[in-house]
Amino acid sequence: MPANLRPLRLGLALGGPLDARSWRATADLAVWADANDFDSIWLPEGHLRPGATASPIVALAALAALTRRVRLGTTSLLISIHEPLRVAAEVATLDQLSAGRAILGVGRGFESAMFKAFGIEPRDKRDRFDDALDAILAAWSGKPRGADESSSALQPVQRPHPPIWVAAFGPKGLRQAARRGLPYLASPIESFATLVENFAAHAAQLPSGVARNSLPVAVMRTVHAAADGAEARRVREAVDAEFAAIAARAHGAIAARAAGAASDRVIVGERGEVEERIAQYQETLGMNHLVVRPASRTGERERRASLERIRDFATPVQDAAARSAGGPAARRDDESYRDMARRSNAADGPPPQAMRPRGFFLRLSALLPLAREGHERHRGALRVLAHREVEALEVPALRDPLVEDPLEFVVRDVAGLDHLVDERHAISSCGVHDARRAAISLAA
Repeated sequence: MPANLRPLRLGLALGGPLDARSWRATADLAVWADANDFDSIWLPEGHLRPGATASPIVALAALAALTRRVRLGTTSLLISIHEPLRVAAEVATLDQLSAGRAILGVGRGFESAMFKAFGIEPRDKRDRFDDALDAILAAWSGKPRGADESSSALQPVQRPHPPIWVAAFGPKGLRQAARRGLPYLASPIESFATLVENFAAHAAQLPSGVARNSLPVAVMRTVHAAADGAEARRVREAVDAEFAAIAARAHGAIAARAAGAASDRVIVGERGEVEERIAQYQETLGMNHLVVRPASRTGERERRASLERIRDFATPVQDAAARSAGGPAARRDDESYRDMARRSNAADGPPPQAMRPRGFFLRLSALLPLAREGHERHRGALRVLAHREVEALEVPALRDPLVEDPLEFVVRDVAGLDHLVDERHAISSCGVHDARRAAISLAA
């Protein structure tokens, strides 16, 4: 890979679960993504049809409780049909619940039946979008519209607000995103050539003070890295059928943009072919966020295997790019840690300084499944890591005699501990007595 590529972050589109059983599968996939180096997970908003989520913020709040690290995004929240103050409150709450992991992807919507159901004229959607976004930003600034006094009740953790990405079709949508200096989230149904045109148009209309390379370049694509040629051919056939169905039921501008060969809208093939296509997107578009939409009509095992292959070749690209820029690797090199843990025993020392992550306890969380397997050798190696790192990080509460086993403490509250350690706060809010209770409970 060329050294000048921007670091690539992987997102995972979770789709729209249809019932309680599929929601459980979606939750399992979110937890898997959190532990497997994906940067973000995404849910769409849609109404009156299967394959979308009526309340993505509610669903993401549930997933926030099950995950520790992965960011939580909407693709996209249809702010043109909602009351803006309610949107501001719900997204701020999600950001608070997740300790600052929300990404707000916003859109206008395009389905006439949905607008009719919500009592909205389709021709008003762009004006309503602009007005809603202004109102949401005003609320997050502490000055909600219509309020007599300033308020901090609706402010999210991320300041001045969570990242906002704009999903757009066509020149009007691109112009709305660009004039606000907001990134454009590319659609999964538009051709590669259309994306080249769209990103160029978006960049050309950015305000003078906003550089294109200061914004994320985000693309959602159906991606499948197959184990062999036979699997690749079968998945291509399924994807061709899916996109033909999308084009057949679409109307107007959406139908025009969905028409044509699916091969120009998806990335499907064996590992090497997929890796080359992703590199093409990076080199041509400057893509640094790829939101992976798993291929339909694939089994759970096949889907996970594909995602693992994508993760394995995409993550080293990001680490190499971060190192070439002179900074720490932006992502975990979890495999190195897993290999080390498997080779270690309780007498082993800590990893070399070069392997120490920016947030040790987040890296440790990826290893905890090994400890939970019940293999004492794994647990011993992880305890050594925990003890040595606790000493290096100078966190007094964890050296309290009541905290007999830092590893057990970390198992109970990885994310909160990492946040406090990164901020170099004393862990008084967690409390050594809570730590002791956790250790006793887990040791029992």
